[in-house]
Amino acid sequence: FKFFLYKLNSMKRRLMGIETEFGLTSSLDQYLDGLEIARELPKFVLRNPLTIQDFDDLFLNQCRNRDEFEGDVLNCVDDFMSNGDRIYFSSNHFEISTRDCRSVFDVAAADQADTRIFEAIIKKFQRQNPKYGQLRGFKNTMHDSLDGTQQVAWGGRHENYQMERSAWDRISHLVSFFVTRQILTGSGNVRGTAINSSWKGFDSYFELSPRSNFIKRVQHPDTMTERPLINTRDDAPFTHERYRRFHFIAGDPVNCSYTTALAFGITHLALRLIEEVEDFKAPVIENPVCSNPEAMGAIMQVSIHPYHAIKLEGEDKSMTPAEIQRFYLKYFKREFAGTDYETDWILKNYEERLNDFENSRRVIPLDMMGFVEWFTRFDLIMKKVELAKRALSDSEYKAHFGDETRSDFFDLSNKKDLRFIKNQNLEYDDVDMARGLPYSIPMKILCFPNSPEYVLSKIFDPMFDTPSSIRAFPIQFYPDEVIGVDWNSVFLRNDQGILNLEQTLSVNADETSDLFEDRVSFDEFLEYCDDRGILK
Repeated sequence: FKFFLYKLNSMKRRLMGIETEFGLTSSLDQYLDGLEIARELPKFVLRNPLTIQDFDDLFLNQCRNRDEFEGDVLNCVDDFMSNGDRIYFSSNHFEISTRDCRSVFDVAAADQADTRIFEAIIKKFQRQNPKYGQLRGFKNTMHDSLDGTQQVAWGGRHENYQMERSAWDRISHLVSFFVTRQILTGSGNVRGTAINSSWKGFDSYFELSPRSNFIKRVQHPDTMTERPLINTRDDAPFTHERYRRFHFIAGDPVNCSYTTALAFGITHLALRLIEEVEDFKAPVIENPVCSNPEAMGAIMQVSIHPYHAIKLEGEDKSMTPAEIQRFYLKYFKREFAGTDYETDWILKNYEERLNDFENSRRVIPLDMMGFVEWFTRFDLIMKKVELAKRALSDSEYKAHFGDETRSDFFDLSNKKDLRFIKNQNLEYDDVDMARGLPYSIPMKILCFPNSPEYVLSKIFDPMFDTPSSIRAFPIQFYPDEVIGVDWNSVFLRNDQGILNLEQTLSVNADETSDLFEDRVSFDEFLEYCDDRGILK
């Protein structure tokens, strides 16, 4: 009966995707900042397509379907890959944008797939270009330089959602949601200075969201110098006469797929509130962000004091971040419970994780290891850092700490101890599965709510239920027929036309899957597109 209701009330689908700005560094001083390497990587992939042999065996050995992809090739044309992703150099970093997705589970799978793709690219590049030294790739927002002399910002994670144009003037009702969402979706980070100068314990140096330190405005069209919560540019992807792009740029890159699915799930429901519930109004936080670097907006306050109440605007009243999130949860349950399996999964897990968060003030819930990112980072570093210090040989200890008397305990007021822990924090974000701390956790947990097998399939395949499948097909099988690609168009050679995806809101997943499975001829593919008004 419940399945029947789900079929009657299918989930409102929207296109979604992630842009992840990866960090790079080299063992050689002249390439330490990774910029020259980051510029070269998109051109390198264009000339050197990836195959299954380029991916880490530590990942592939956990995938029972690896044999299915022997002989598959991940091509690239004009920065777009044959799974629908886009890879490019932007400002000062290498970036991957996922293909468009309709499910929060698919967004999580695509994000995990892109991390494995990035690892494969830098390892293949290093093998063929040893002059650049030993390369390391990172999936994080910021870190101290490897010599500890300065902070380096690599970027962050931008979330993209297709939303109703008619609801755009109501996005102010989501500001409180986004300021406090980090209690469940932040990446965690070890700071360089103590939050409380009278306490030098590990938790006094831990913040929920390093990205919160950079947010200066609530809304703005610029993403570089005036970093806002919400970027207001109305551009690709997801532009349409009825829809526009909602671009949230205050997120942190994460390694736990569960965190990604939960973040996109609750944000999808938050957008539904302002699209569908006309009388919805939210608590308004006083000073949600602050452009003055000497002051602290609420978003920074939540990051370093996540259990403290924050003041509401125009009222002698305050609410904790968890209370604000529960305010939204109440509306989500009232309006959307029972819609479909995915919505109910979001609601159930949202409520359970809010319960865990409120209990975490007393004890970290260990059953969230590998699922919620900041819980995972906090627990792995806190548990392993003293073990790592004890495991150092005398010569290794001297290299890190000099000639001081050996101690296997940490005092974070000691700069060398703090530097050692911050190096462990950086190791957490290393995408190399032999080095990154999260990869001590089985991939079946890190990939949940998907499986490692599904993530592997999304390294090579597009999402068959979105326009990415139409964009990906000629790149994968007939790249010589393509002269240019952007998010909304594929430009074909010899005056064969343009595949116009801007107004293509949906595709039939069974049909597009069959196109790939049968590897139809290029003429048959063009006929398919022409019949559906895609070929112009």
